Amino acid sequence: MRPHPRRRTRSDNNMPHLLRENRAEEVPAARRRYGHRLLEHSPIGLIGRGGRGIRTAARLRTAPDRPRVARARLDGLWGCRAAGTFLTRSIQYTVQKANVKPEPASLSPLLRCGTSFKVNPMARPKVLVTGAAGYVAAQMLPTLRERYHCTLIDVTTTDRDGGEVSGVQVQSMLDDRETLRPLFTGCDAVIHLAFIRRTEDVREHFDGEMDNIRMAYNVFRLSLEENVRRVVMASSNHAADFYEHLLRSREMDMLQATNDIRPLSDNYYGWAKESYEHLGFVFATGTLGRKLQNVHIRIGAPRQLDPTELAGDIQGYSVRRNLGAYISPRDLTQLFVKSIETENIDNEWGVPWQVFYGISDNTRSFWGLENARRVIGYAPEDDSEVTWAREVHDNLTSKGVVGRVGQAP
Repeated sequence: MRPHPRRRTRSDNNMPHLLRENRAEEVPAARRRYGHRLLEHSPIGLIGRGGRGIRTAARLRTAPDRPRVARARLDGLWGCRAAGTFLTRSIQYTVQKANVKPEPASLSPLLRCGTSFKVNPMARPKVLVTGAAGYVAAQMLPTLRERYHCTLIDVTTTDRDGGEVSGVQVQSMLDDRETLRPLFTGCDAVIHLAFIRRTEDVREHFDGEMDNIRMAYNVFRLSLEENVRRVVMASSNHAADFYEHLLRSREMDMLQATNDIRPLSDNYYGWAKESYEHLGFVFATGTLGRKLQNVHIRIGAPRQLDPTELAGDIQGYSVRRNLGAYISPRDLTQLFVKSIETENIDNEWGVPWQVFYGISDNTRSFWGLENARRVIGYAPEDDSEVTWAREVHDNLTSKGVVGRVGQAP
């Protein structure tokens, strides 16, 4: 297709201004073509802000002096708007007339998790996923592959059952950083799920957990240097393991992921996860050159529950704990997706760093979701009490065990 002929307009004398985060490349072609002010950057592929219009970059052919109405059809939903978009390295910018102010929004309405839509393949962000052959990754990969251009790496290409995971490259996050660097170049986000366990002896976990901390450091360091916008890291509920003793004794009813309580663990695994979180905070403050945005998900129990296999005490502790800690695959996926796509994740001090508990909307939950609901709009859809209602009755209610983790009142 021949390019649109060059036209001189009044906007030629007022070159556009580009507001962007952590990107250095120029976009002269877009400036020459549109002559508009570039108002806003989004890590998401499609944007539907303001009015009732939605549109795709591929359909826009609007000259600066002749704005037309761009129309797009997404799953039967039509919209129109005299505005345009263009893409650079899978980052999308909204192009509007300089005198039009965009309406603020933390997350594109079209990309809220659970919404059905067709994605322009060229508009999808580039996301690196480590530990992509693992159990947690398996629950999210179908959606991640659909929403993003995914680069998948792990130390193996097979899952725990021996099945081949399509598209996984063999690579260890403990390799030399220069070897790993090309994987991060051009990425918009990184999901870090990789984990190493050297031995089952808890007394010997220290060296293995030091390797896990080194992997987390490599992720943060390379993301910082390669201008990755955001890192979403798999932490664990065990980062605050110590407080479960207080929950069980009912000295504490609910544990929130807030900065008012320092996470404390009584084991090496949890200590390492808390170290990830604190390490991420260092990178988010900007003291190393820029603020690397990062989110940590303290994953609960991302597995099916079989109460008959849980040998709990007379109070049904093991059953109740798993009911409270459960997270369904779709809730886990939503939590990670919104952690990637929410525009502003600044905490109360203006640092783009968050820690969320990764659980569903469980009746017996003992970890709080308040900050995840408020910051990224997390809206879990499942409740273990409903999913396993019969098992709850057979194993708990019929035996007179009630309430959350802890001594029965």
